[in-house]
Amino acid sequence: MLGLADSIRAGFVTTAFVRSYSGATPKRAAEVVGSSWVISLIITLAMLFIGLCALLIVGNLENEGMNLFVKWAGITLFLMLPSFIGTSILQAEQRFDKLLYVRVLQLGPAALAVYNLAQRFMTVVHLLIGSSVATAMPTLSNAYNQKDVQQFSFLLKKYIGGAKYINTEAANLLRISIALSIIFPIDRFSGIALDIINRPKINLIKVFIMVAVNIVFDFIGLYATNNIYGVALASIATVLSGALYGYIQINKDVKLTLRAILVTGILECKSILNQGLVFFKSVSKA
Repeated sequence: MLGLADSIRAGFVTTAFVRSYSGATPKRAAEVVGSSWVISLIITLAMLFIGLCALLIVGNLENEGMNLFVKWAGITLFLMLPSFIGTSILQAEQRFDKLLYVRVLQLGPAALAVYNLAQRFMTVVHLLIGSSVATAMPTLSNAYNQKDVQQFSFLLKKYIGGAKYINTEAANLLRISIALSIIFPIDRFSGIALDIINRPKINLIKVFIMVAVNIVFDFIGLYATNNIYGVALASIATVLSGALYGYIQINKDVKLTLRAILVTGILECKSILNQGLVFFKSVSKA
């Protein structure tokens, strides 16, 4: 629950902050930081106020976890505010060495039960893509702010193109998750690209479409399969709808083809592999 509250705050601030801060003049950057402090503080105080009202009106709840959340979430978010702003600045300034230290300290255990294997895989995918997004946002924002559409298009293609469980539900869910991971980058990066090119309303519509698709296909999937596969397949439909809508909308401003994404991704992978081979050869000779 605390992570959800922090994500809500980040959703209001982070993307807009990085987009405006990257490539800005020192004066403009200072204005962006100051505005972000004010907006973040207002959101945090609002959450603190809501928690206080809930505590006074409802009192103690039967769920001890909810009690802890209501009592301490607002205070915790308030104490985390300097860290939140600091990590946003590090991300915008592309200081990923320092940002990595912070992120490592914040990692937690993955989900368990039947979704364990699939969830662990998707956690890795989300971490990798999340790290790529953190890297991509400043460079994409800088290219867009410099009116370099060709560079923006190239960067977007570059970032997007990047026995125990046999015959069990976990293995099948893993296969579905692998399929989901193929289209997830297009959905994720099209979303941040829409924000960066000042199309937040389009991105919001994209989110609403995905929510609607998820709800509809959850019901259809559960009714048709009567098991957890229906929900997992609904996730593919959800991400696919977001990826398609985002892809169509991005192409109105930036020419982007799936073939170009794949080609650029393959070339980038080859480049990374070659760099890795060179590094290991140099280490082995030393």
